[in-house]
Amino acid sequence: AEVMATLGAQVAIAVNNARLFAESASRLAIIESSDQFIAMADVEGVLIYINPAGVAMAGYDSPDEIIGKRSVADFYPPSEMEAVLNPGLAVTVETGTFQSETQLRALDGTQIPVSMSLFAVRDEQGELQSVATIMTDISERQRQQQRQETAYELGQHLTTVLNPDVLLRDTLTRLNDTYNYYHAHIYLYDEERDLMVLREGLGSVGQMMVSHGHSIPLQAARSLVASAG
Repeated sequence: AEVMATLGAQVAIAVNNARLFAESASRLAIIESSDQFIAMADVEGVLIYINPAGVAMAGYDSPDEIIGKRSVADFYPPSEMEAVLNPGLAVTVETGTFQSETQLRALDGTQIPVSMSLFAVRDEQGELQSVATIMTDISERQRQQQRQETAYELGQHLTTVLNPDVLLRDTLTRLNDTYNYYHAHIYLYDEERDLMVLREGLGSVGQMMVSHGHSIPLQAARSLVASAG
């Protein structure tokens, strides 16, 4: 947290200095090339700086569409904005920093889960001049967490199921519910016939293939299923 606070303070100062054309070219280059959403808003909540990654993440084509024209509220869903203001902004003004997870709202309405850090930027007299933010896309991290949770829950559930057909059907259903697959099959190896036999399939097509006894020779030249088996 201390490292993030130090980095945030440096970023905020660098952005502020750069905006005022001070000598901060090297730090500005780091900010401009970062893959994180980095922006700064004035005390009225109007954006006065945003880096290229922030522009892209928010779904805009140019910072000119944002700077001086968009406010902080344009980048959060209404359901998240209240928490951004309080405790988010309130704590930032009081302590200098605030960290949380929230949702970034892109121009097309897409909501992106992000880790958000806010930093207060003050002048030499201690007066609040602006608030800087760094947001990191945590979509993949959340997907990984969901995969781990699904695997754990599925493992726990499987220990209670004795019927093999129910076991396979439940496994496929839970995987589909989690990952929204449009196509998923479970094959079992038939050692006597040296075949991968379809035992459970997703959707009407999958069920039809199961009822028709679909199978794949284990030595099939171009079969991903066979090669995985």
